[in-house]
Amino acid sequence: MRTPVSGLVRERLFGDVNVPDTTVSSTDGRFTGMRQQAMALPALFAAVEDDPLQAALDALYAAAVTYGSDYGTLFAEARSAFPEELGPAAATA
Repeated sequence: MRTPVSGLVRERLFGDVNVPDTTVSSTDGRFTGMRQQAMALPALFAAVEDDPLQAALDALYAAAVTYGSDYGTLFAEARSAFPEELGPAAATA
């Protein structure tokens, strides 16, 4: 029986001593000690979806979760890298 690709990725990610083991707080700050590597896995699989827009949005969402409570930094960097595609940050009231 073959191991699913997700299992192979998980094995490689958590079995490689050269991959740093870091933790973050959840995006809402309620949970601490969440493994960034585990939170990043969905971004890898989202990026290969058939619909390019859906792939980009799902990967960005997974990346935001991976950033944890500092996800605003990721969005600022994405806006800076893709100003025409993402537009300016919305003003908050």
